[in-house]
Amino acid sequence: MDMNELFHIDRFQVQEGELSASSSLNPMHEIFQGHFPGQPVLPGVCMVRIAQELLEKAIQCPLELLKADQIKFLAVIDPRQTRSFEVKMNYSRPGEESLKAGGFFFNGETVYFKLQGAEFRTVPPHRWLGKGINE
Repeated sequence: MDMNELFHIDRFQVQEGELSASSSLNPMHEIFQGHFPGQPVLPGVCMVRIAQELLEKAIQCPLELLKADQIKFLAVIDPRQTRSFEVKMNYSRPGEESLKAGGFFFNGETVYFKLQGAEFRTVPPHRWLGKGINE
């Protein structure tokens, strides 16, 4: 599955340790045909992956999720009704090879997804050379 066709980054801002973004979904993406037929829903695993890709864009380095203290899916994202959402993430780099992060996806008053206490490890260059970071 090609995640680049699932969503598009419409706006992206990074300030020291914080990122904010607007993303829009492609309601015609193949994932919505199977999840679920006739009642499309953005899978939770895709929300986690979108958060990871935004963090990768912020630090310009691929990441692997090691653990998260809390991942909450609070509301369904139906791409027919919710075409776009906002993302706010805070992150810190306690070491050169690590990143800690938390944040949420929302649209107006509705919060869809919260991630807290996520720990990532940077992917060594020999494992990602030739693989682009989502732009």
